Amino acid sequence: MNIQYLDNRTETIGLLDSSSRDGWIDSETPNSARARWMLVDDDELLLHLLSELLERLFGIEVHCFSSGEAAVAAFEAERSGFSLVLTDLDMPGLNGIGVCQRLRNINPDCPIVLITGSQNIISMDAIRYGFKALIRKPFSISDLDVLIDLSRDRAVAR
Repeated sequence: MNIQYLDNRTETIGLLDSSSRDGWIDSETPNSARARWMLVDDDELLLHLLSELLERLFGIEVHCFSSGEAAVAAFEAERSGFSLVLTDLDMPGLNGIGVCQRLRNINPDCPIVLITGSQNIISMDAIRYGFKALIRKPFSISDLDVLIDLSRDRAVAR
């Protein structure tokens, strides 16, 4: 599959055939050994595509929320249940900065990553707000590598 980005970059990604087990997470992998991510974005198509990608290619258990308020409520209910949180910046209601601040009050050890298409925020701003990293939209699969390693480290520790 070819993906054409707005800045004219093109990326080719392969989609795995479900008849081939290579690259797919073994369905017998215990949930306690899998990383659990929370995705927060008001773009439901992005939530669906990214969760499918992360679950099928990397074996990450993904929980999606289209509002900051719903994400905070779920996070509070599980406190240490997530190994990583990805949140958009611009959302109606509670935005990504508000989500980060509230989640930090609940569990300051969980890494929270800002994903945004906005050019108005820089990495130093994101760090000052409490984010572990900043990923700009559109992003590629390779942009997720560091986050996957960070998440696996936390999944093993829980």
